[in-house]
Amino acid sequence: MSDQAQKIAALSYVPLLSIVCLFGREEHFIRFHARQALVVHIFLILWLFLPWWWLTIILEMGSFILLIYGFYYAAIGKEHSLPIVKQLLSK
Repeated sequence: MSDQAQKIAALSYVPLLSIVCLFGREEHFIRFHARQALVVHIFLILWLFLPWWWLTIILEMGSFILLIYGFYYAAIGKEHSLPIVKQLLSK
């Protein structure tokens, strides 16, 4: 795996870039991280529509931590599944 693939996979955790990385590249490593990032970004948007502000804040912080976690593993070149997202993508 190239250094460029690691950088692109890490950038997929930036909002909207996950869509570009998912459909723009054919490398498995990049697509793996782009799919995970896209799921977390979708949940970040969905959490905004919850009627309880305190729950929204907790879930948004948790999602942000997942994005940092995924960014780290993409940057070091590991294909590590994020908790919860792994179960959603396996269905």
